[in-house]
This record gives sequence, C-alpha cells and structure tokens, in this order.
Amino acid sequence: MIHSFRLKRLIKKLGHSDWVKRKRAIVKLGALGDTRAVEPLIGSMSDKDFWVRLAAIEALDKLGDKRAVDSLIVALRDPDQHLVRPAAMKALAKLGDTRAVEPLTQLLNDGDSAIEMAAAEALGELGDIRAIAPLRRRLHHPSTFRFYSVCTAAVTALAKLGDIGAVVPLIFELGHMARIRHHWGDPERYFCRAVIEALGQLCGLNVATRLKMTFATGNPSSRDLAAAVFDTLGDSRTIELMEKALMIEDTDLRLLAVRGLGELGDVRAVEPLIAALTDPDKGVRYLAAKSLGTLGDGRAIEPLKRALEDEKEEVRKAAREALSVLEKGCLSP
Repeated sequence: MIHSFRLKRLIKKLGHSDWVKRKRAIVKLGALGDTRAVEPLIGSMSDKDFWVRLAAIEALDKLGDKRAVDSLIVALRDPDQHLVRPAAMKALAKLGDTRAVEPLTQLLNDGDSAIEMAAAEALGELGDIRAIAPLRRRLHHPSTFRFYSVCTAAVTALAKLGDIGAVVPLIFELGHMARIRHHWGDPERYFCRAVIEALGQLCGLNVATRLKMTFATGNPSSRDLAAAVFDTLGDSRTIELMEKALMIEDTDLRLLAVRGLGELGDVRAVEPLIAALTDPDKGVRYLAAKSLGTLGDGRAIEPLKRALEDEKEEVRKAAREALSVLEKGCLSP
C-alpha cells in the first residue's frame, strides 16, 4: 500500500513545473523498480529539458522493459547528441531488441564520432548479424583514419559478433597501419591493439601472439601478416577465410585472397578459384586463372575454357596458359 502510494506520488511529480523536481522523481522511479512506471517514464522522454529526458532513459534502462523500445529508437534522433542519444543506444543494447539494429546502423555514418562509436558498441552488444556488413563498411569509410575511436569500436563489435569473414579485412587494415607506423599516435596504437585482439578472439590466442611477434620485427606488409595468421590456423581454416574474403566488396582484399589461395597449393582451393574467374575485377580473374593452372586440377578445364572469352586479353592469356598446363597434365601417363 505504501509502495503504491509512493509510486503514484512520484508519477504525479513528473508534471511539476520545476525540471529539477521532475528529474528527481524520475531517478526515484527508476530506483523503485516498478514496471508500472514505464509508461509515465516514456512520456517524460519528450520533456523539454534534456536532463529530464536523460534521466527518463536511464530509469527505463534500469527497468529493462521492452515497451520502451520504440520510444528509445525515437530518442536516437534527440537534439542532445552528447548525452541523450548515447544513453538511448546503451539502453537499446541492454534490452537486446533487434528492432534497434537498422536505426543504429544508420548512425554509423552520423558525422559525429562519439555517436558513431556509441552506435558501433551498441551493435556489438545486440549481437545481430545484420550489423556485420555496415560495420565492415565503416572500416573503409573516408573519415576512418580521422576517427580511430569509431574504427576501434567497429572492430571490437565485429569480434563480438563472431564475424569470421572480417579476418582478411582486418589483416588488410593492420597492413595499412604498418605502412604508416612512423606517424602513429595513441589513437593508432589503440586501433592496432583492438585489431590484434579481435583477430585473436576470432581465430585463437595463438594468432594474436604470432601477430604481436610479427609486428615486433619491423613494419610487416599485409602479406606478412596474412602469412602469420594463416600459418597458425592451418590450410582448412585458411581456405574458408579466403573464400569469404572473395565475397567482399574491396578489390584489394579479393586480390589478397585469390593470391593466397593460389599459394596454398591445396586442391580444396579449386572451387573458390573457379568462382573467382567471374569476379568483376580483371586482376582477380587473372590471378584466379594463373592459380588454377598451378594447382593442376582437371575440374578447372571447362571454367578456364569459358574464360577464353573474357573481355580482357591478360585474362584470356592466363586462361590459355593454364589450360595448356592442365591439358598436358591430363595427357601425361
């Protein structure tokens, strides 16, 4: 009875003319832990004072009731971007409702690094795989290297989501960082540390240890770093990762993947390399044709014959040379 009376009294104070008293009532409602306060607190999220709106979000965060999700999504566009919007993201991540995924991914390109970082962190906590592609794209955003805090959050989120397809892109980012190592400051160091930790989380602690050792020797290239990862993982896992990398939009990453598949010398790489013969980039198609000739597997003959019709002469030439090698091998006793 006393509890209900106190609840009603606090809810009534939400309409007080003094914002300080409204805020105090909200804080007490959050501490009370009664879900009957959810709807009144949702109403306070449209208060004219941002301190009151912030307190309402924090109280709803404590109550953990999914009735607040729609209003919290609206709060992602609150005029106050420094306190209210990040608090709404944190509350949505804690609630774990996947309705928040799309609006949060839109905030990855908000233009404000604090908002973008908070959005990446929230997406990592939500654990929905729909966030993977937007988070990967954020690594290659034009402003990426101006806002390492955002990229660090994106990398950490990808690791939390278990995105094994991010391994090759992360190696590539690490290789880029090695090339500009003489310009590093604290943000760059934190970013590289996050990438190595993410690769360790995705591939195993042995990989993280090997990468740290490789970095300690100087300024490794992307290929050096890839070798450090894939040598530790073994061929089967490497082929799986390279195959995923062939589906990534970034041409440099696909080139790295197709080259790596050819260098493995493993016939399990044949199917991914055959698929790469139709890649939009001529360099990827060229390397795929050459690699198929090196592997010497008859399954590549028909796809290579089709590659003889490629629009680029260098690809057609690589296909002819590969076919010559393969056909000789088939005729050999």
